[in-house]
Amino acid sequence: MVKKRRESAFARLSPDAKPRERMAALGTARGMRPDELLAILLKTGAKGCNVCELSRRLISAFNGIGEMIRCDWKGLMARIGEYNKAHRDSRILGIGRVKCMELAAAFEFVRLAYEAKVEDDLPAEIADGADAAKWFRARMRFGDDREHFFVLPLDAAHKPLSQAICVSSGLLNGTPAGAREVFAQAVQWQASSIIVAHNHPSGDPTPSGKDIELTKELLAASKVLHIPLLDHLVIGSPGSGTGFISLRQSGIVKF
Repeated sequence: MVKKRRESAFARLSPDAKPRERMAALGTARGMRPDELLAILLKTGAKGCNVCELSRRLISAFNGIGEMIRCDWKGLMARIGEYNKAHRDSRILGIGRVKCMELAAAFEFVRLAYEAKVEDDLPAEIADGADAAKWFRARMRFGDDREHFFVLPLDAAHKPLSQAICVSSGLLNGTPAGAREVFAQAVQWQASSIIVAHNHPSGDPTPSGKDIELTKELLAASKVLHIPLLDHLVIGSPGSGTGFISLRQSGIVKF
């Protein structure tokens, strides 16, 4: 006698409670909840936890989707580990290295598409700090808890030769950028001049003492290499005044 396979609890759900079936019925992904969309990306759940519940737990671990999509795969794994230690009875199971890489790739794909759209509206020439800030913001992710240091190489007409290039990603309160990393990009792009910028995770763009000292170090290197450093921007949150401070325009450092 053939033993009848036991139907899972997920299989017994109505079609409108299953993410894929719901998308098929709607004919579009628009209008679906974040946990439903994430469940489709996850594909399967784990023993004792169907994919819908797993999706909800994962979103809960990041306090929402905003923080989640800013993480790379290592960040996803670290946060899942922290969540599981604090939630022994409702752990996130079945999401390991490969699945985290797949999610991170999906998130990055969307970010790249968004950045490409933003770049279409960027100023063709850099006339001041506000123009430069737009180019840097196109590459920065607000809400990031780490500092990132960027270089924007310019031609003789102050037109960007490429998008802003991240040369260093640091710790929670600093980034180990130096003259070598910065001017390696300037040389590679045969830049006539450069502008640099970094973000402050706190959202406050007020330059620190280290920011000022680094700017002076870069200015000294720029004179030796004959590649002018036009400005150093500290980027804060959009709601902090202009959202950035130009060390040149503020007069904090003499250029």
